[in-house]
Amino acid sequence: NITYCTAGMYENALATAGLEDAEVIVAGPSPISGTAALIGAIEAYSTMTGDDIDEDIIDGAIHEIVITGQIEDSTGNTDEVEGMVAYLKEQLGDTQDMTDEELEQEIQDAADQFEVSLTQDEILQLKELLRKLQGLDLNWDQLAKQAQGIYDKLKDMGFDLSSIDTGEFASRVSGFFGKIADFFRNLFNIE
Repeated sequence: NITYCTAGMYENALATAGLEDAEVIVAGPSPISGTAALIGAIEAYSTMTGDDIDEDIIDGAIHEIVITGQIEDSTGNTDEVEGMVAYLKEQLGDTQDMTDEELEQEIQDAADQFEVSLTQDEILQLKELLRKLQGLDLNWDQLAKQAQGIYDKLKDMGFDLSSIDTGEFASRVSGFFGKIADFFRNLFNIE
């Protein structure tokens, strides 16, 4: 009876909220959108683990599920949109210093790779979402695992991901932290 949210939408948003190793079942007694279930799943996870989840992260996850759903509705490309959103989240470390124009181009490039046709308004919505997520303390490793799961699902469906670099996230993260270390070494002239 869930009429709006897909399993992939939940998977993406729950990974954003930091949920790991959780099995979530969403059901309704009558047709419902399922968006409130995201908050319920996050609250249940928080109660079970004793870990508080930051309200800004919950807000980011909700924002993500709404925008993903809107784009899926307008394009009709459910799995491809979910893969594109996972990919864009995986790129957050690389896109943080981009100008708005560069980030919009990155979104368009991802849309082209995942064969999703976006309107300019949808590109702007995704840019706003990514900027919001960039400001949060997210679990980068979990986002990478979640993205890989979506890539695997798309490959199993026959989607060609050969033009998308899906295996370099760990080296990008390592490179990012290496740049930070180099910055501090240079700042303090540490050899």
